Amino acid sequence: MRRRAFIALLSMVAIVTLAIAGLAGATFAFIGYYDTWASENMKEFLDAQGAVTTVIQLCDVGTTDLSSYDLLIVGPDTGYYGEWGNEAGRDAIRALDVPVLGMSAGGASLFEQLGLEINWGATASSEDPGETTIIVERADHEVFHTPIDLSVTDGDSLQLYDEPCPVYILYVPRLAEGPETLGRLPDTFDYAPVAIQGKYALWGFEFAPYGMTEAGKNLLINLITYLLGVVE
Repeated sequence: MRRRAFIALLSMVAIVTLAIAGLAGATFAFIGYYDTWASENMKEFLDAQGAVTTVIQLCDVGTTDLSSYDLLIVGPDTGYYGEWGNEAGRDAIRALDVPVLGMSAGGASLFEQLGLEINWGATASSEDPGETTIIVERADHEVFHTPIDLSVTDGDSLQLYDEPCPVYILYVPRLAEGPETLGRLPDTFDYAPVAIQGKYALWGFEFAPYGMTEAGKNLLINLITYLLGVVE
């Protein structure tokens, strides 16, 4: 019994160590708007992995020096209907050579302003009650294995949230071959909540890490780690 407990403890330590190894020392800017609690929850989660995260208000993006950050995370409440911030803020992000993780409506709206395919116009919403799970595709992609191995294969169900979460989902038939979708909805294979296009990624789910399962948190860590390696 003690041996089992010791092995379990070692496994937990290994997971934490891997997470820290993936993000340790990285500097992030989280761009938020009115949901300050969710912004702080994301900051706490990322800082616990060894990163240094600064929360920046949407209205301050255009007047803030963003050049020192390794990655930007765009909060879900920062944009809707393809509209995002002001021209100065959009231009500041457009000029940066850093990866950007966009969450839900805010991320999709910014990406429309930046001219990406993983944008608001290519999405639909699932909000009542929302979604918890993706069906894995491209299981050999490093996002599912580095730094934390999620041990999945194509077609596996991967539950990312404990409770249904509002999500903006990309309509895959509208996408060209450039973006990589990493999971589809269980009910229809035409819609993808998580996708990568170059140095940009869309995490279509709205909730911060407080609502995520362990698998959801690990996938988010892996996705951020992957983006950090795209621009070096």
